Amino acid sequence: MLTILLEPHPDSSVASVAGMRVDYERPAPTGLLLTYVLDGETGDIVLPEASQTPRRQDGLWQTTCFELFLRIDGSPGYWEFNFSPSGDWAAYRFTDYRAGMASPELIRPPRVECTRTDQRLIVTVEINLAPHLLDLPATGELQGIFSAVLEGPAGTTSYWASKHPAGKPDFHHPDNFVPLFPL
Repeated sequence: MLTILLEPHPDSSVASVAGMRVDYERPAPTGLLLTYVLDGETGDIVLPEASQTPRRQDGLWQTTCFELFLRIDGSPGYWEFNFSPSGDWAAYRFTDYRAGMASPELIRPPRVECTRTDQRLIVTVEINLAPHLLDLPATGELQGIFSAVLEGPAGTTSYWASKHPAGKPDFHHPDNFVPLFPL
């Protein structure tokens, strides 16, 4: 298991959050297991209601949402995945930086589970990266960006990522990608 620490964007923070990390592993050649762990006063974080039937849904980033961006090293195209603590999810394919967005169907949607205590929020995600999904080459490197949007008290929003480019929060920025796994 590997871990990446997430930091708040310099222009935003939630005082009650002591820290956030993502533990990730590749339990199978086409699978990823992600565990987003937020430590702090979780009662200040607004969570959407649990979905009785988790499904694809746009606009999840407008409230508390956990995200993953994936690309193959050297490729301008990438995938964006949004995971709501409600269990809902979204997936988008881009041909280049914020360009050529499509919402392809996923044969096997991500599974998202959320556990909340007074001092910890854990969002666990299982995602299938089968070749039909990412067109994984035989060799290369899988790169990613882990990020989160947290809705706090009175509609405040904070943006968390492993890296932030200069300026406003931009999770899509190509400089944010970090190596995850060799293929």
